[in-house]
Amino acid sequence: MDRQEFLTIMESGDFDRLIGEAESDWSECKGKFYSLKDDWGKRELAKDISSFANIKEGGFILVGVETEKSDKVHVDTIRRIRPFLQNNVDIEQYHNIIRDWVYPSPVVNIEWKSYRQSNKGILVIAVPPQSEEVSPFLISKTIEESGKLTEILFGYAERKRANSQPKKLAELHQIFRDGLFFGTNINRRFDEIATLLQRPSLSNTQPAKSDEEISIRITDAIMSGGLKGHRKLIIVGYSYEDVALQEWADSQSELIKAFENPPKLRRSGWDLDVGKRSRIIKGELRRSVDEGYKILDLYRDGTLIFGVTAESDFLTWGQVPNDLKINSLALIETVYNFVTLYKIITENFRHKPSQLCARIKLHDLHLNKEKSFMVPNAVGAHSFRKYDAPDNDFDIIKSFDPNKFVVGAVTCQIVEEVYLWFGMDSSKIPYVTKKDKIKEIDATQFPKT
Repeated sequence: MDRQEFLTIMESGDFDRLIGEAESDWSECKGKFYSLKDDWGKRELAKDISSFANIKEGGFILVGVETEKSDKVHVDTIRRIRPFLQNNVDIEQYHNIIRDWVYPSPVVNIEWKSYRQSNKGILVIAVPPQSEEVSPFLISKTIEESGKLTEILFGYAERKRANSQPKKLAELHQIFRDGLFFGTNINRRFDEIATLLQRPSLSNTQPAKSDEEISIRITDAIMSGGLKGHRKLIIVGYSYEDVALQEWADSQSELIKAFENPPKLRRSGWDLDVGKRSRIIKGELRRSVDEGYKILDLYRDGTLIFGVTAESDFLTWGQVPNDLKINSLALIETVYNFVTLYKIITENFRHKPSQLCARIKLHDLHLNKEKSFMVPNAVGAHSFRKYDAPDNDFDIIKSFDPNKFVVGAVTCQIVEEVYLWFGMDSSKIPYVTKKDKIKEIDATQFPKT
């Protein structure tokens, strides 16, 4: 659903049209009121408001709209409307709390809207785009003891993954550090670019890569992405041969735009988007990272690495909280999106290698002595059989011809190895079709929402 359709529904009051729609990076739904009698509930309101104020487009919070998790999309979907009487909410109280808890005070519009012209309705909190001159918006609270100022607490939240996420202390420190040392960082970036321009082409100087070097890069991604200690999925695309990327150093190139905004099949599906601009690391790679969740690395020699948690916030997303069941659609769609991006990467090689490789790793699937598992067939299909991860780690390399790079076929080859490792034969893989006797993942079979 786009914003215009959303606004039309808000005006009509026919909120039932929202049922089945997914939350987005600009919409949040609450089945129950914020608990404004305690500081925790006030902080939640401040967190949600400030997170929308800190994104360019702003957003909406709907109170009286209940959501549920779905196995078919990677965000909560709207389950039902829970309208309430207008006198059950004090709009002025909301405004007062926002003024007290968010600094600087953002422009916020709060309105109770009737549900189908009845005496019940929902609360619509609209956070329009804010002036960049006064951002960022911080969660703030002054704590006083006997009239004396003792401490000022603050935090920063931004909208991502259809959630409002407060920044961790280390992330706040990095933000302020980047701001305080902006000039130094800019000079360092110029130095990096100058170094890149002065260096000779990698195709003439860099030796062929080995499995050991790829493993070192994977370990670096795991550590830099804060994925150590998590169940995780790692996918790598690379060539053993001496290749190099064109326009890798130019952040405005189509290559880097694709890297920072990876292709995705569905608005609410499982994708590679980290939500961060990339940084050049030591003149060797570009990195986008959301610590403890996702990391995406692109090396000058065309090696692409994606790492993500194999836990309930991504790969085991589903209706059961903290489930260890790997969502088959999440796995397949993630691999499909990775292969699609890697195909774009290979089209920017200075020269085409004779062979390409894809490496897929699953780590720590026996974490805390609890085994991750899969079930056969598509999401939503009932199965009484589960297949436990046979070992803690899985690691396999598939090679393929760059002249026959068909995204669906390469995806199917990679996914098939995962299914076989779990003990399932290839007939259990959903969303498969055959073209000229070659099996492919058919993305048109994925759920629409």
